[in-house]
Amino acid sequence: MRIKGLLIGNYLIFLGFLALFVAFQSSVWFQVLGSLPAPQMWIPVFVFWCIYREPHESVIMTYALTALVSTQTSLTFAIFLSINVCIFASVWLIKQRFYWSGSGFYILMSGLSTLIFFILHLLFSLLLEDNPLTRPDWFSWALSPLLTMFFALIFYHVFFLFDRITAKEVPRETSGGGF
Repeated sequence: MRIKGLLIGNYLIFLGFLALFVAFQSSVWFQVLGSLPAPQMWIPVFVFWCIYREPHESVIMTYALTALVSTQTSLTFAIFLSINVCIFASVWLIKQRFYWSGSGFYILMSGLSTLIFFILHLLFSLLLEDNPLTRPDWFSWALSPLLTMFFALIFYHVFFLFDRITAKEVPRETSGGGF
C-alpha cells in the first residue's frame, strides 16, 4: 500500500507543480513582462515524464497533463491531446536513438518540444479548424523555446528532488542522469 501511495503522490506532486506554473504562465507572466513571449511551463514537466518514466506512465501523464493544461489554453482538447501525443512520440523516438545522461539532453528536448508544439499547432490548425492560424508569431517561436529551456534547467533538479521524496526510480536506460 505504501508503494501505491508514493506512486500516486509522485503524480500529484508533479500535477500540482504543473498547475502552479501554468497558472503563473497564464496570469502573472503577462502582467509583469507584458508582451514578451512566455515559456511553455508545462513542456518541461511533460518532457521529464517522457524521458524519465516508462512509456505507459508517460501516456498516463500525457492525458492528465492535457486535461489539466487544456483549461488554460484556447486550443480544443482534441487538438491539444493530438499535439501532446505527437510530442510524446517524438521525444520517445529521439530518446531511443540519441539519449545521453544528464541535464543537457533534457533541456535540449524541452526546447525542441516547444518548437515542435508550435509547428504541430500550425499544422493541426490548418488541417482541422474552421478559422486556422494564418500568421504565426515568429518572434515567439524563436524566443519561447529558449525561455522554456531556461526554466527546464531550473526544474530539472526540482523534479529529481520530487522523485527522491517519493522514492521513484527512473528507468534503467536513463539511470545515468539525475542525482
